[in-house]
Amino acid sequence: MITRQTTFLIRKILLLSILSFVGVLQSFAQNQQTKKQRILKKLSIDFASAEQINYDKAVKYAEANGYPLTIERPDGNLYLQSITDENELVYIKSYNRASAATSGAAGINPGGSMGLGLTGEGLTVGVWEVGDPLLTHDELVGRAFKMDSPSSRRNANEQNHASHVTGTIIAGGVRSNAKGMAYKAKAHNYSSQNDLAEMANAAQNNLIISNHSYGSVRGWDGDQWFGNKNVSTQEDYLFGFYSSTSSNLDAVAYSAPNYLIVWAAGNDRTDAPSSSSTETDVTVRQDGPYDCIGPSGIAKNILTVGAVESVSEYTGPSSVIMSEFSSWGPADDGRIKPDLVGAGVEVFSSGSGASKSNPDDGVNESSSYYLTLSGTSMASPSVAGTLLLLQELYKDLNNGQQMRSSTLKALAIHSCREVGDSDGPDYKHGWGLINAEGASNVLLLEASDRGHQVIESELSNQGTYTLDVTSDGQNPIVVTLVWTDPAGAVPSASVDPSQKALVNDLDLRVKGSDDTVYYPWKLNPSTPSAAATNSDDNDTDNVEKIEIEVPSAGTYTIEITHKGNLVDNEQEFGLIVSTASVESTARTFYWVGLGENESWNDGGNWSLESGGDPANEIPTETDRVVFDDDNFILNSVSLEDDISISTLTFNNTDPFTLNTNEFSINVDGALLAYGPITYNGNLNLTSELIPQNNIIIESDADFSNADVALITSDASKGWKVKSDIFCRSLTISTGLLQLGEYTLETDELSLLSDAEISVDERGSLLLGTSLSADFDGFEFDGLISTKGDLTFDLPNSFIRTLDFSNLITVSSAITLDSLLSSEGGLSFTNPITLTINEHMELRGRENSKVSLSSNGGVSTLSSNADSRYCNDHLDISNIQIEGSTLFVTGDSSTIDSNSSGWTVDDCDNMLYANFDAFFACTNSLISLEDKSTGNPETWSWEVRQNNQVVATVNEQSPQLLFEGDGDIEVVLTITRGSESTSKTKTIELSPNTLTKPNIVVSGNILRVQAQPNADYLWVYNGMVVQESNLNYFVNENLLEGVYQVIVNNGSCRSVSEEFNLTYTSSDSKMNTPILAYPNPIKSSFVIENFTADSGEVSIYNLLGQVVDKLELDKNEIVEFSNIKWQKGFYILVWNTGETVFKQKLVKE
Repeated sequence: MITRQTTFLIRKILLLSILSFVGVLQSFAQNQQTKKQRILKKLSIDFASAEQINYDKAVKYAEANGYPLTIERPDGNLYLQSITDENELVYIKSYNRASAATSGAAGINPGGSMGLGLTGEGLTVGVWEVGDPLLTHDELVGRAFKMDSPSSRRNANEQNHASHVTGTIIAGGVRSNAKGMAYKAKAHNYSSQNDLAEMANAAQNNLIISNHSYGSVRGWDGDQWFGNKNVSTQEDYLFGFYSSTSSNLDAVAYSAPNYLIVWAAGNDRTDAPSSSSTETDVTVRQDGPYDCIGPSGIAKNILTVGAVESVSEYTGPSSVIMSEFSSWGPADDGRIKPDLVGAGVEVFSSGSGASKSNPDDGVNESSSYYLTLSGTSMASPSVAGTLLLLQELYKDLNNGQQMRSSTLKALAIHSCREVGDSDGPDYKHGWGLINAEGASNVLLLEASDRGHQVIESELSNQGTYTLDVTSDGQNPIVVTLVWTDPAGAVPSASVDPSQKALVNDLDLRVKGSDDTVYYPWKLNPSTPSAAATNSDDNDTDNVEKIEIEVPSAGTYTIEITHKGNLVDNEQEFGLIVSTASVESTARTFYWVGLGENESWNDGGNWSLESGGDPANEIPTETDRVVFDDDNFILNSVSLEDDISISTLTFNNTDPFTLNTNEFSINVDGALLAYGPITYNGNLNLTSELIPQNNIIIESDADFSNADVALITSDASKGWKVKSDIFCRSLTISTGLLQLGEYTLETDELSLLSDAEISVDERGSLLLGTSLSADFDGFEFDGLISTKGDLTFDLPNSFIRTLDFSNLITVSSAITLDSLLSSEGGLSFTNPITLTINEHMELRGRENSKVSLSSNGGVSTLSSNADSRYCNDHLDISNIQIEGSTLFVTGDSSTIDSNSSGWTVDDCDNMLYANFDAFFACTNSLISLEDKSTGNPETWSWEVRQNNQVVATVNEQSPQLLFEGDGDIEVVLTITRGSESTSKTKTIELSPNTLTKPNIVVSGNILRVQAQPNADYLWVYNGMVVQESNLNYFVNENLLEGVYQVIVNNGSCRSVSEEFNLTYTSSDSKMNTPILAYPNPIKSSFVIENFTADSGEVSIYNLLGQVVDKLELDKNEIVEFSNIKWQKGFYILVWNTGETVFKQKLVKE
């Protein structure tokens, strides 16, 4: 039997004796996780284990049966990936075959006709590949990062492939024809070996899009057939099959509703052996043309991409030519795959240049190497990059929010261009050709409530969702519904099983006022080449799209219902509704003036095509304006009247000047200045139609003589800055300027009618002469610095950080978090209060002191921060101190007699006591962290409650277990020689939602009750043995001793009683063939063999060195005495020739 002994902690406050893991405890806090985040975390852990176990099994099976781990191919090797339950080896390969214009991304990039300037900046895409990209490539350096171990699959083709795929998404444009879709985004690169686990983990960390241009080898590959002949020789049954891989991908996607997985469809169509005599027992002699997409691309919740030839200009379905290799659907259950197509033929992008079969030393790698490749591998990243830009636009228009993956997928399918011989989807092209401009137009017009709606909602069990829309009778009605469905069941291995993967079966219908019911498109897998129909419900796909080409004017009702019961009792969905054209009706005007007449108002200077013929009309308020490289001779442009346009883009490379004279250009949209433009005069940027317009002024553009006004009548609208900007003056009238991480430099900044400026941690203002607001309470959560003497007129305002190097004249009360300076001064025009919440550091120089002065009376610096403010070389006049914070002047400052409350001392040598308290809850393990300065030599802590001392301790940063409730008072006293000082704080204890853990033992498992959102720290004899989210500890080696567990939910902690665990030898016989005991070991121990087998016992240290060895006969007991090992962990290994057993030993 197991003998247990429990010792109870009965003191009210206890100094925890386990000091060796204090640092671990202090860093143990984690944020609360949602249910789906916790599921993702579990999936990541489970997949990591399962993938490794499966791969090891595959390797063992391959080696035992003479199968290779790598199959060499001239266009890219095949690598062993896994093994199925039927002992079928699965190999993986890149979807390679021996972009921006097609997808429409060029139209929404900087200089594009849409005037949006989307670049992907601030966003990250995940890229999983068989090989590793060349991270030092000129197009990728500094923006592509390897997130896991280097791939062992370093064949030159895989490196080129990975570099090309990554470049297709994010290449910076060093070579303009290689520029990626989202060329300022970042890429997190991973190897494909453990993709499921890594994807689940990345999704926890807010990854929103990933690309996967690889998949399992199916059907014919070269002269080898990879199907399972035991299932069928007429078809590789895994084509179109909803496998465990498909289901696992859906499980990840379902638990990560904001994460869209983009997967290449594969290049298997028309694959065939080179000879009719190859594997003659295989009946099928060519893959496809239909039903040749592998299991990865068959998952429901991903976006599967096929490949077409590049489309320079789309004029209709006939503009799109299918590639000769792209895999076609359907899924076995009839679902529509692929989802979309993109450019995948002869795509030019970055490569690695590696040409050796194993270039481990980097030989032949080139940071300036490019190449042209074809394959769905190229189409998939072009679509992924385009989707990243659509997320960027949505975030710009929706205050930083992002679309759910279902909504983004719905938007892409809703706006795609028609492809194929018939209306609706087909199994060749899916729903159509990705259309970035159309999708962007939907988002822009939705934001201004003009005929489009982007809806994210959920359907409750047995519920109905309805929405009424009005048709003008002129434009089609298009409705697209997508939902991220729970993972489906995997059918048994067979050819084309009809078992549906769909779990939650939602139904979309549109009803007219005449009771006509319109149904979604669907396809019939039994006749895959037949046209799509729309005469009844689609009970197969989790994508449903209804198109009413010629509606009657009137009201239509959109209805979403479901069949059966919904898993989890509800289903989130994304819904896109259009009653206006997806394609933009706005015109784009290009300057084509010849330099003879520089007037903006001359229609002969404008064209509707870049470098085209004169349009003989000028842009109007709904039109976009572009100055680009095809502008012929251009020196300057002048206005003869006020001008109103939609967007203004400068994408020129030759310098020119735009003079507004006494007039203004009014832009109700984006300002995008990339080229060397000198702008002189007035520029009014309004924001009336859409919530937010972009402003980009690159370094080549000169707006130093521009007076810019940001004007809107709607406080919910505004502008987003995507570069540092500089202008002579800036006035903001109502609305929000989102400055983000950038710097706004201007001489004069005026804020009117409750205008706002938002920033992130790096955003700042650099001001020259004045900063004013005509309202109380302006707040700026960023840095303001100066480039000249500055006048502040900001009544009752808040500024996070003010760092001045000139004279600032202040006329009203201000609150700051931080005040910094090394020169200059603050001058108050009248007695006011300046409040400093967190930090002040003014450090002048001997011959250039920082001045603080007040006219007309004494002004006040106030703070109650739990800190001290260190300053030196100040000249202080009429400035008093208020509050509990120490304002230290240093010993080189001058202070007049009216300036009271200052502490004259040297901060560098001043003894100052301070501390922080963490996990301050009732019945919690509280961390007291010393923050004192001045090199203290001793620390003395006193804990009081109700004026009674309940604990004292002399440690620098102790851990206190407080087992009562109510607030406590903590006094820290520090000394240095004869000096001493103290700090007293009242610690308010929050209610502890954790219950005290109670350790119970079952066999070799120690367990405590699970608690919500908690992690568990398992401690054995004062040493941390496990830190995880597991509420149990597997005592694999039957270690005896004292156990304790600390439960942590990020805010509070709770500690179990000490649990003294011992085993008898009879207990051990039931659990292990041999046992070494006692364990931990002091100076001797016994090894007992409970079996009828003999074997060799070896004891290893953690360096793998043998420290002892002996032969152990059957049922033998051997004693080791006078052990001289070092303290630490050891591994005992018993090997009988047939059985290997391991036990962990601890030497005390």
